[in-house]
Amino acid sequence: MARETLVLIAGILATLLLIGTMVPASERRAESRASIIGPARVIDGDTLPAADRRIRLYGIDAPEMAQTCRDHAGAPWRCGEAAAMALESLTEGRVVMCEDRGLDRFGRTLGICGTRDTADIGAWLGGAGWAVAYEGRARVYRDEEQAAEGAKRGLWGGSFERPSDWRASRRGG
Repeated sequence: MARETLVLIAGILATLLLIGTMVPASERRAESRASIIGPARVIDGDTLPAADRRIRLYGIDAPEMAQTCRDHAGAPWRCGEAAAMALESLTEGRVVMCEDRGLDRFGRTLGICGTRDTADIGAWLGGAGWAVAYEGRARVYRDEEQAAEGAKRGLWGGSFERPSDWRASRRGG
């Protein structure tokens, strides 16, 4: 095996181990979880297909592609597209490794994902202000959300409707 291949495999294994330790013990289950490894492309700010599966990043909620926010001066901007571009910047041309966390209500695989360069994509997106902690779970990335809000990064640089509220308002309640 070529040295580069061995280095890549070692990096992937180290990242998977790191991802597993970044999730609080209260969020981990005792049984082992399947790993999903493969190239990915971005659908929106928190969803990507990888290894023939549609993966929804566990624990975060990013603006929808059509969602707009307001900047610090009140001008609208396409925050949903910006969140998707942030995710793309982390995954483009890279192998994505995800820990399978089950299925969401739409049948998508929930995953805690990383790359060789970014151990936990959800944590990075939350900390950079491109996603909020998902309210329906144990708010795994609450600390990252609060840090982004305090520093006025990403969505927090102006005003926005939480993605779950934005979706509910489009469904009529």
